[in-house]
Amino acid sequence: MIYLFTALYCEAHPLIREFGLVRNPKNTWLQEFDNEEAGLRLTITGVGEIAAAAAVGSVCGGYPPAQDDILLNVGICARGEGADGIFLCNQITEQATGRTFYPDMLYRHDFHEASIVTGTAGGMGLWNRADDRPGSRLAVPAGALYDMEAAAIYQAGSLFFGPHQMMFLKIVSDSGAAEEVDAEGTERLMERYQDSLTDYIRRMQRIACGNNGE
Repeated sequence: MIYLFTALYCEAHPLIREFGLVRNPKNTWLQEFDNEEAGLRLTITGVGEIAAAAAVGSVCGGYPPAQDDILLNVGICARGEGADGIFLCNQITEQATGRTFYPDMLYRHDFHEASIVTGTAGGMGLWNRADDRPGSRLAVPAGALYDMEAAAIYQAGSLFFGPHQMMFLKIVSDSGAAEEVDAEGTERLMERYQDSLTDYIRRMQRIACGNNGE
């Protein structure tokens, strides 16, 4: 089973269509979509670390993962200097605590790799480059990505998955300006990279089924 987590419905919608995922009516507190035959369960967590951690704990507690299952976090992010496109994250830093986590990069893939910082500017809202001043605790390292869920998903997911079972795919949507992000633009961006996302998810399906060919 692939446990997919996105923060927003507009991030999830292209994948819901592509894999024929159906809303789970039993889950009345989260938007959850699944396709048991395809071995996919997608949950929309909501924005921010608290919402993301709660959603991962709720879903994985209700449907305990097996040792071959995979957690995949997919969504948009802001960029540091020079970053653009789609990235597989090899390092996740939680801005509030300074803790850093390292997903095990065991499987071959076709993406560029990047580090990502999880946090919220001033504790609320999207990262704004105007807050990124030298010496500020809000500063994002040059070339790093920035989101609001990855570190929480990693920490909550680590109660159920090993580091080699968790993957984080991020698509750059903006340069750290909240006005650059909207639902329609986000869905178009996800659709632009849909083939790459679909290919990667199908590869993870084969791995989860023990037929990885990697």
